[in-house]
Amino acid sequence: MQPLQLLALLAPGAPLSGAALAERSGVTRAAIWKQVEALRARGVPVLARGRAGYCLPWPVQLLDAQRIRAALPADVARALGALEVHDELDSTSSELQRRLAGAADLSVVLAESVSRIGLRNGINTGLPTLVCPGITAFVDEGEELEVDITSGVVKNTSRGTTLQAQAWPEDSPPYQILLAGGFMNYFKQRVAERSTTSS
Repeated sequence: MQPLQLLALLAPGAPLSGAALAERSGVTRAAIWKQVEALRARGVPVLARGRAGYCLPWPVQLLDAQRIRAALPADVARALGALEVHDELDSTSSELQRRLAGAADLSVVLAESVSRIGLRNGINTGLPTLVCPGITAFVDEGEELEVDITSGVVKNTSRGTTLQAQAWPEDSPPYQILLAGGFMNYFKQRVAERSTTSS
């Protein structure tokens, strides 16, 4: 059992005894107590109401991807694409990198906006990450895009339309790092070039 599984049981706000929680979860009461302490350590105010059991001070509505999508205006939901809710991630940047590692046909990332660390991670790993305002409404699932990294021109070949993204000119450091296959390779090449020049 994980802490967030217990949180889901307590979310309605009504007190539940340790025995009832254990029965519903298929674990021991000791395991329930352990997860209660884990939630408290994360700042969740789990209250103990004597014989009544454990509860939260107020009902909690947990995030649910289907409910969020259903509440969005139809045009926004269509443009949104994938919507995921994660209980916990070590890092959104790390999660993106893990997913990209298994995407054999992915050569560029286009995003409405990118944090500085997200952009650095893309550059450091040799993955073109371009800021492209309007991209979510520009393409639907299944459509194909052609991207010219050096000019920033994005073409939707399925629609015959174009969009302007932030470019990586050929003489820019991000593009040079891309050609080298990542920052470490780029760094080694520069060190080797300086060593050759010095000798």
